[in-house]
Amino acid sequence: EEGEDQAKQVYMDKLTELKKFGTPIEIRYQEAEERPKLLEELGHKLRIYAGITEEYKNKDEKYIHIDESEMNKVEKCISDTTEWLNNVINIQAKQSLDQDPVVRVNEIRRKLREIHSLCEPIVNQPKPQIDSPKQEEPPDTSINKTEELEEEIKNIEATQQNGDCHMNESPVSMDLD
Repeated sequence: EEGEDQAKQVYMDKLTELKKFGTPIEIRYQEAEERPKLLEELGHKLRIYAGITEEYKNKDEKYIHIDESEMNKVEKCISDTTEWLNNVINIQAKQSLDQDPVVRVNEIRRKLREIHSLCEPIVNQPKPQIDSPKQEEPPDTSINKTEELEEEIKNIEATQQNGDCHMNESPVSMDLD
């Protein structure tokens, strides 16, 4: 009477029936746990890029080399994503926890990837390097350097021939016990 003699299929059917009710609850729970963190991360990224566009408008040297049309793309992406984010947050706040979420975690991750792939290459463009003309040394200094090197070589050779390591030093007197 308790199902001891039932076939395996009966248990499998019961498990499937229970999963119909349990799986959506489990998914909602996971979504409710992860969504606020990702929404905060998305908001943080948007604030960073908005700050960069403000610095660009204020002619900051870090970003002055970036083309205006490129920065307009970043600004449009930020405004569109911010509008989407605000709408999603407002609608989701009205939902109860026992209803399916308005926005899923994978959608937020996709938005994060989109703004990262569009904005990051633009704002991290390296400044073009300006080649400064190389200053050549006047030929007189190279002759002087050559003469100095020849003198050093002669001094080294003289030291090696005499066996003295310290030619110009006076002998040191030592007290012997």
